[in-house]
Amino acid sequence: MKKTLLIGTAIVALALAFIASYAAALHDPTPHAVPVAAASDVPASVLAKLDRDPALKLIRTDDPAGALDRRDAYATVTVDRGELTLTTAPAASATIATQLQTALPDMRHATAHPLPQADSRGLVGTYTVIGWVIAGYLGATLYGLALGTRERLGQRLAGLAGVSVAMGAGGALIAQSIGGLPGSFLAAAGLGTLIVAAAGSVATALQSLFGIVGTGIAILLFVVLGNPSSGGLAAPELLPGFWRAIGQLLPVGAGVTGLRDLAYFPAASIAVPLLTLAAWLAAGLATLAAQAAISGAIRSRRSASSSSLRTSRGRSRSARAASDVVVGAPEPANP
Repeated sequence: MKKTLLIGTAIVALALAFIASYAAALHDPTPHAVPVAAASDVPASVLAKLDRDPALKLIRTDDPAGALDRRDAYATVTVDRGELTLTTAPAASATIATQLQTALPDMRHATAHPLPQADSRGLVGTYTVIGWVIAGYLGATLYGLALGTRERLGQRLAGLAGVSVAMGAGGALIAQSIGGLPGSFLAAAGLGTLIVAAAGSVATALQSLFGIVGTGIAILLFVVLGNPSSGGLAAPELLPGFWRAIGQLLPVGAGVTGLRDLAYFPAASIAVPLLTLAAWLAAGLATLAAQAAISGAIRSRRSASSSSLRTSRGRSRSARAASDVVVGAPEPANP
């Protein structure tokens, strides 16, 4: 009965944390220091007005288009044939693009890096990454249930490697064929493989440390905290401070940014998302290696101790047998 209550309490706590995290992160998307690149020939009065707006972070540059292409800014303000022009990038955030157009109605509006008609809200990439992360921790959980959370590590990791490759390719194929996600299939599939492997290795490591409870910890990290803070459902600049701070440090956020940049912003560097995912993968594998080494050392000591005990017992039995022979031997006759 006590075990049943503990399990029920854990389920309720995790589910309520899920609801609370989503509600707190997404209930009121408010812009915080949204980067906007302004050309050097924009009038000083306009620059001053933009600079005073706490919702914006003004970037003065001679190459505003390059800043937009590299994802250094969500929009640009330029002078085109004597007319102020606001150029937004819906692929970076459709919500921010709409908010900027609403906030700056006196400028001519233009669009760069648009979203495809098949994904007008830009959510296909986000849910593809979420699916990849689910495959990682769900695969680790099922292999743990079938093979043991602390046994057959090599077999479980081999299985996860296969799942990672299959899911990376399958997710990229679906996102591009159904969702209209542009970009290189191989690059998207490779990123997906890394995301699944990172989530799977961390979940496996948590299970090796805490048993099946490790799955709950993985869900807390990847789903409860990772999904609403990822920047896929709302751009990081629209989130409250806590979720804005952690989002890009978690696999979902790094994956969403990496896939979005691969698809829509080929000039942007994805080094940071890749390094973040690689760090999670390395942390999971290092934990598993350390756990395996510790377990191996413990087994070796136990085996040596058991062997020594068996040897000691064998010697004791031999000594007793020899003593019995000596005691039982007839005394020599007197001459």
